[in-house]
Formats: sequence, structure tokens, C-alpha cells
Amino acid sequence: MSKASEVRWGRWVAAFAGFLLLLKSAAYAISRLFRLAKSEVQARGSDEAFVLGLASRRKSGRGQAAS
Repeated sequence: MSKASEVRWGRWVAAFAGFLLLLKSAAYAISRLFRLAKSEVQARGSDEAFVLGLASRRKSGRGQAAS
């Protein structure tokens, strides 16, 4: 093999390794994002309970202001 073809081969290998590293980094970042979202939902009980709690607090707040 000539020197030029060896360099070309090395560039393809480096590009492939970089692409794999990019995919692995993206998968790690996405998994951390989902883990954070999951812990937030668990901390609140569930999103539905949180939203319903806001609605009930808003209604009770109006009743107190009117009296």
C-alpha cells in the first residue's frame, strides 16, 4: 500500500471512531436527561397530581379572596 492510501484509511477509521464516540455521548446525555425527568416526576408523585393540586389551590385561593 502506498503512503497516501494508508493516510486515507486512517482518516476513515478516525472518522468512524469519532462517530461512535458521538453516538455514545448522545446516548449518555439523553439517558441522564430522562433520569432527571423521572426523578422530578417521582418527587412530585406524578404530573397529574401536581397539575390537579395547582387547580385545587387556585380554586381555594379564590374562595378565600371572596370572603
